[in-house]
Amino acid sequence: MIPAGKLNRSITLEREAKTVAPSGAVASVWHPFATVRAQVLTATTEELLHGFGALDSSLTVFRVRWRDDVTTADRITVDGTSYEIDRIAEHGQRAGLDLHGKAVA
Repeated sequence: MIPAGKLNRSITLEREAKTVAPSGAVASVWHPFATVRAQVLTATTEELLHGFGALDSSLTVFRVRWRDDVTTADRITVDGTSYEIDRIAEHGQRAGLDLHGKAVA
């Protein structure tokens, strides 16, 4: 069990929905499906080699209580910043999840 006092941030989990217009154009929209309490474990900036140059990427790990409906296709939004979920790791035996996110522009 994760102590409630450590879950000091509120994050929104979002899922992508695609809609098709009558013209055939596909639009992508993110819809919130849950707002949960989380603990921010790490917040670092890492320089990644990407293509021909360096790219700054903000990596953050969010620890939340156990949920079975989160996938790497979802994303996290907190304080106006969105994070792609790169990896999901189980914390304890279904006590919680560590959601590894990379900030997106």
